[in-house]
Amino acid sequence: MATNLEISSALFNEAVELGKHRSKSAAIEAALNYFSRSLVTTASTSFFPKE
Repeated sequence: MATNLEISSALFNEAVELGKHRSKSAAIEAALNYFSRSLVTTASTSFFPKE
C-alpha cells in the first residue's frame, strides 16, 4: 500500500541507521511492528491489578 508520509528527516535517518535497515519501507515496517507490540503488551498488563 503506497502512502505519503511527512516524517522528520533527522528522526527517520536516525531510525534507519540505528536499525540497520536496508530500505525506507523496512524501517517503517519495523517501527510499526515495534509500536504495535508495545500497545499489545501495555493492554495485556492492564488486566493485572497493581498491588
